[in-house]
Amino acid sequence: MSDIQSLRAVVQKVEDKLDIVIYALMGNPETPTIPGIIVRLDRLEQVNRMKSRVFWVILGASIAAMYKHYLL
Repeated sequence: MSDIQSLRAVVQKVEDKLDIVIYALMGNPETPTIPGIIVRLDRLEQVNRMKSRVFWVILGASIAAMYKHYLL
């Protein structure tokens, strides 16, 4: 086996492993129902943002209700 052939084999292995990593990060472009890590992380961040907003709204409403009830 020549040096060029062994180098091609190594490059092919690296390309195959890189394809696996890209597939894990980006998901399968042929099947959009299988999201990658990036999409899943974005969804988790959106859910956490919504939970935070709901928490602050409930807290603000509670404080306003207590203020109205006890001071007025």
